[in-house]
Amino acid sequence: MSPTDPAPQASASPSRRTFLQTSTAAVVGTSLVGLTVPAVHAAGGEQVKVGLIGAGGRGSQAAINAMRADSQNRLTAICEIFPDRLEGAKQGLRTALGEQFQVTEENSFHGFDGYKRVMESDVDVVLLCTPPHFRPAHLKAAIDAGKHVFCEKPVAVDAPGVRSVLKTCEEAKAKNLAVVSGLCWRYDLGVRETIKRIQEGAIGDIIAMQENYLTGTLWHRGRQPEWSEMEYQLRNWLYFTASAWGAARFGPARNGAIFTTTTPSPTNGPTACGCSRSPGRWRVRTCTTKPRTSSWGRRGRRK
Repeated sequence: MSPTDPAPQASASPSRRTFLQTSTAAVVGTSLVGLTVPAVHAAGGEQVKVGLIGAGGRGSQAAINAMRADSQNRLTAICEIFPDRLEGAKQGLRTALGEQFQVTEENSFHGFDGYKRVMESDVDVVLLCTPPHFRPAHLKAAIDAGKHVFCEKPVAVDAPGVRSVLKTCEEAKAKNLAVVSGLCWRYDLGVRETIKRIQEGAIGDIIAMQENYLTGTLWHRGRQPEWSEMEYQLRNWLYFTASAWGAARFGPARNGAIFTTTTPSPTNGPTACGCSRSPGRWRVRTCTTKPRTSSWGRRGRRK
């Protein structure tokens, strides 16, 4: 939506689904990076039905985030490649979500084509949380089906995939559909304020930067004798270039950074922008003291 376009006219009491359709043109651009978080809450009691595609650890947590964003939201469809992972996710989500979990056997799908069945259901929003190799195809299918999308990062593993995502986002914009990425730090108010102050020159001209991400070891599912090589690689997708390029690069959210600047600080101690200073160096802490929230209510620390 350009600055000269007229604003859409809303009724006095729009439904949740109508609000989704009329409030997203301004937030869907040609890139998934730096989108404004759309407000998905509106007057009225209509439920927003959510479908989950990719029910691993990240996908299951994304579904919980989506339900915590509004008590009226309902999880009504799930797709996972492997039947055992599907059943495990359903059991965990049923316990975590209570009455917000409304996934029936008819809306539980597994296999490579299961995502198509989710698109054919009556969900309003789909959460795309599979290994990133599948993201471009799943995103296109969602937009073709007229669904709003939460699209976990990274959005692709190669240049053709990125070009596909950019084209699909143009199609989403034309259809007035929301596409929101999982770049959670882009939505964090503390991070945005810190970056704003740095860009305004609060610590001088930056000439070097050191970033740290403190975490434990990453997961590995092992190998079972009955698995094919394809199944082994899919279950351990993080370690294979074809399915996970960029996951290590774009996945972690940084805890903080040390900047070397041309403006040495003569004193020590905290500053108003969340920094601590010592002569010649600034340590910028971009994490916040309160739980962070993003598009669907994601909160807490990454594991």
